[in-house]
Amino acid sequence: MASSSSCPPRNAKKLHDVFLSFRGEDTRDNFTSHLHYVLSLKGIKTFVDDQLIRGDNISRSLLDTIEASSISIIIFSERYASSRWCLDELLKILECKHDYGQIVIPVFYRVDPSHVRWKTGTFGDYFSELGERYPEKMQRWGNALTEAANLSGFDSHVIRPESKLIEAIANGVLKRLDATFQSENKGLVGVAWRIKEIESLLCIRSAGVYVLGIWGIGGIGKTTIAGAVFNKISRCFEGSYFALDVREAEETGRIKDLQKELLSKLLNDGNARNVESQLNRLARKKVLLVFDDVNHPGQIESLIGCLDELASGSRVIITTRDKQVLENCWVNQIYRMKELVDVDAHKLFCQCAFRGGHLDASYTEVTRKAIKYAHGVPLALQVLGRHLCGRSKEVWESAMRKLEIIPHVDILKVLKISYDSLDDSQKNVFLDIACLLEGEHRDEVTSFFDASGFQAKIELSVLEDKSLITCLNNQIRMHDLLRDMGREIVRNESIDLPGKRSRLWYHKDIDEVLKKNTGTEAIKGISLDMNKVNRKIHMDSFAFSKMPKLRFLKFYGFENKCMVSHLDGVLFAELRHLEWQQYPLKTLNIHAENLVSLKMPFSKVEQLWDDVQDLVNLKEIDLCGSKSLTKLPDLSQAKTLETLSLEGCLSLMETHSSIQYLNKLKVLDLGKCKSLTSLPTSIHSKDLKTLILWGCSNLKNFPKITSCHISLLQLGEVGIKELPSSIECLSNLGELLITDCSELESISSSVFKLKSLNYIEISNCSNLKRFLEIPSCNTDGSTGIERLGSCKLVLKECSNIESLPSSLCMFKSLTSLEIVDCQNFKRLPDELGNLEALKTLTVDGTAIREVPKSLGQLPLLYSLQLKKCSELEYISSNIFKLKSDMLIEISNCSNLKRFLEIPSCNTDGSTGIERLGSCELVLKECSNIECLPSSMCMFKSLTSLEIVDCQNFKRLPDELGNFEALSTLTIDGTVIREVPESLGRLPLLYSLQLKKCSELEYISSSIFKLKSDIEISNCSNLKRFLEIPSCNTDGSTGIEWLGSYELRLPDELGNLEALRMLTVDGTTIREVPESLGQLPLLYSLQLKNCSELEYISSSIFKMKSLESIEISNCSNLKSFLENPSCNTDGGTRIEKLASSRLKLEGCSSLESLPSSLCMFKNLTSLEIIDCQNFKRLPNELGNSKCLTVLIVKGTAIREVPESLGQLSSLESLVLSNNNLERLP
Repeated sequence: MASSSSCPPRNAKKLHDVFLSFRGEDTRDNFTSHLHYVLSLKGIKTFVDDQLIRGDNISRSLLDTIEASSISIIIFSERYASSRWCLDELLKILECKHDYGQIVIPVFYRVDPSHVRWKTGTFGDYFSELGERYPEKMQRWGNALTEAANLSGFDSHVIRPESKLIEAIANGVLKRLDATFQSENKGLVGVAWRIKEIESLLCIRSAGVYVLGIWGIGGIGKTTIAGAVFNKISRCFEGSYFALDVREAEETGRIKDLQKELLSKLLNDGNARNVESQLNRLARKKVLLVFDDVNHPGQIESLIGCLDELASGSRVIITTRDKQVLENCWVNQIYRMKELVDVDAHKLFCQCAFRGGHLDASYTEVTRKAIKYAHGVPLALQVLGRHLCGRSKEVWESAMRKLEIIPHVDILKVLKISYDSLDDSQKNVFLDIACLLEGEHRDEVTSFFDASGFQAKIELSVLEDKSLITCLNNQIRMHDLLRDMGREIVRNESIDLPGKRSRLWYHKDIDEVLKKNTGTEAIKGISLDMNKVNRKIHMDSFAFSKMPKLRFLKFYGFENKCMVSHLDGVLFAELRHLEWQQYPLKTLNIHAENLVSLKMPFSKVEQLWDDVQDLVNLKEIDLCGSKSLTKLPDLSQAKTLETLSLEGCLSLMETHSSIQYLNKLKVLDLGKCKSLTSLPTSIHSKDLKTLILWGCSNLKNFPKITSCHISLLQLGEVGIKELPSSIECLSNLGELLITDCSELESISSSVFKLKSLNYIEISNCSNLKRFLEIPSCNTDGSTGIERLGSCKLVLKECSNIESLPSSLCMFKSLTSLEIVDCQNFKRLPDELGNLEALKTLTVDGTAIREVPKSLGQLPLLYSLQLKKCSELEYISSNIFKLKSDMLIEISNCSNLKRFLEIPSCNTDGSTGIERLGSCELVLKECSNIECLPSSMCMFKSLTSLEIVDCQNFKRLPDELGNFEALSTLTIDGTVIREVPESLGRLPLLYSLQLKKCSELEYISSSIFKLKSDIEISNCSNLKRFLEIPSCNTDGSTGIEWLGSYELRLPDELGNLEALRMLTVDGTTIREVPESLGQLPLLYSLQLKNCSELEYISSSIFKMKSLESIEISNCSNLKSFLENPSCNTDGGTRIEKLASSRLKLEGCSSLESLPSSLCMFKNLTSLEIIDCQNFKRLPNELGNSKCLTVLIVKGTAIREVPESLGQLSSLESLVLSNNNLERLP
């Protein structure tokens, strides 16, 4: 998107969309008034001369009005040429056409255009009579009439009736206005979809006053998009005004002048009047107002008063860098301007940097760097593009290296406006983020600023509102250009002496300061990316003594490059944040009483310090990966510590007893502390939320925890034998994960006292034998388990568990039960049916032999999965008592022989199966099942049946047609020989798939009674196919022929009137039938792997619905889409095709596309891929005005047509792996 300067709004915009020139006595009260009415209905602001204010000099006002109109419509009537005023209007109209490009539309109302052109007939008689009085003007008037009559217009003799003529004129005007709007936006990039979004948010057709705010950083394109929207919709209002740069107007004392101009334009009144009176008049007028670059809500009030007092239907757009301004203005919606997407950024940059906007291929890499630097900000893309335009590639590269250190002054100037509006506190916070804290977690940033004496929350909120920072996924982010602006402000504190700057981030500056010991008290923060340092920095410990105001110190990178002999006794009086990855020393005996955050991951430290340190502000310690750490210091004075991260401290054998008294502790991470053998007997922190003991394989005891805030407990590879009863205190525990605890023998029934527990997973606990024995009854007879909330229970790879206790079935709120890969699990409890809330049951990889009969009592069960249960022999028919809609999947149960024998009849003659809810049944890899029982076809509500890879399945029941609700039927990998005749009676079947049925010989013609998609594949023994009893072609909507090698498409293919998709893949067809063009609804045509295909008929251009043509791996295809025959009007049918995609891939004999393809006006996507002999794109390619995607890869083309630049809608262009020698 271009910057604001590139799209000035049309305040000097036309006051009217249309000026009507007509002879009043001829048409005012009939045709002209009707036309004016229809134009107004369509939101077209139209001027007719009876709108002039009485007393004005009509001739001068009229001439000014003509100039102030976008379009003039000249209504030539029989006596038009008898009026001197009409002919003078005509002269002025044509003058505006020549001078300003005004659009002129002649309408010949009950007069022959040739009579106007040659001044003949009655029209000519009136003209001659007038000429006798004004002979000096005859020549000019006559030339004007001839010129106007030669323009394209509307003839009332051709378009009838009059209502149709008026509608045609109005629609023509709308088209011209839209074209005018498009031309005004020419050169703007990435605006079209934004305009649509903003138009939608403005709710233009709704009543009331609606205010929209457009918010974003400087240079992002707020003014541009507001101007584009203003230009497009202003004709829908009685008045409109674009108040450009309100902030500057106030700063320069011009706010009153701006108000005067605003009211004058809106009220069409240049005379100074009482402002209150003007505002009252304005309140009766539907207006569109844009207030650009507002930085205080009072500015709008001083210009227009209260927005709520505007007339109903009025719309207001406010652009600002400060979101709070919009909140104070009570806007209805806020539209946040975002950066340009990559394609648009590339296009805008190239427009500014290269002649004609076409990228020079030799500049590709440095262009990519420039675009990346601008990061989608239109202003930066334009400034850089213009700055680099015409310079050599070496200069470009030099400029980009400079930009890494010093931003471009024109970009800096615009962005710095937001910074200058901050107070001193906010400026400090902004500079700290720009130089030191960008990308850090919001909580850490807040803690740092709070500890540094700032009110962090309000300061960060102000910066967010001003678009100077964002918070994404709880990380404080800043646009790269804003970051560079902040760093340039700091660099200018002392250009030559970095040691005198407040913040250091550039590795060369930090190297100089630390090596030469040139730091000063000015330095408040250092952030060093050690990955950018080429060699180690050896520094003296006293280097930090010269920086008494240092608040932030961060050394980070894959390898430590900062070497120091010791830091013992060094005073860091103001230090709040110390982060030193791979810290090289064994101890950290510094004095830093104000420290808030200490991060030294992967350090060489063995112990932090010897004595108790008074670290009352310390909130975080991170020593993750410090393999040499053997013990923790006394942390009893770190009373505000919230996070202690010790993951991967392999040598840590014990923790200090003081951690049990850290009452603010929220996170304790001891993961993979493999040497840790014990913890304090209890942890008293009431705020503890996360406890991680994963991988503490030598930990034998579990501490008593009194926190009620822990929501997740992970125990993995821990050496404990049992969970302690104190676990019942974790009242907020929602998830309990116990994995790879090989010593664990039992799980305490105390877990049943955890009322918030919703997920239990126990996996790979090979020694676990007793599982969840229910506690003894309470005094009221209950166990406590009944009061638990809904919960999911997962058991995985617990090889010693053979069954579940019956008492578990009192767990009334268990909603999901999964038992997976427990190889010795033999029995589900008989009382399973008591689990009233159970919705899903999965038994996978177990040794169960049968499913309990009580399964049929589960009222809510909707998913039953039995997988890899190799011992399963029988499934009870009681499942037919399940009344909920459900999925039954039985797979890889190789011993299952009897399946679903239907129960005996009830007293009323029914079986119960008729009352089941809708059901899907899947049988997979059950090698012993040979058929389904006939009685199963009484299952009226079965909606889907899949039988897959059941290698001995031989027969579908003859009564298959009784499945009244069946919608999908898939038989895959079986040995059936035929499909039952009754298949044709399935009224709702919409998908039939027969795959890999190697014994299938015959398919009954009864399937033609089905209104379904049919797929038959890899049925190698199929000999007789679908002998059709009588033609019934109107129901087929999709056909695929896949791998039918000796297939010939029937000549009568065009009779399939309802066909929408046609795929022919892997056949030996040589051509496509001519009748293909008779398919009126076909929208997708795919021809793949047809190696004999030589020719595709041009008849496909008769298919008006065709949207996608894909032809791939047709190696013999030589000619493609030869010219279709012309219609009687000289055109071809190709122009009338719907919006379409054409893809040609792997067609090795194809050398070119015919020029006639470029008459395909609605082609939106053209892909030519791996056609190795394809040599030429048609020269007329630029005629495909709707083309948005052009991909040419792996071809032999040497050049691209010059007309490529005419593809105005092109959004994506890919040219790769070709023989290209030049670009246009």
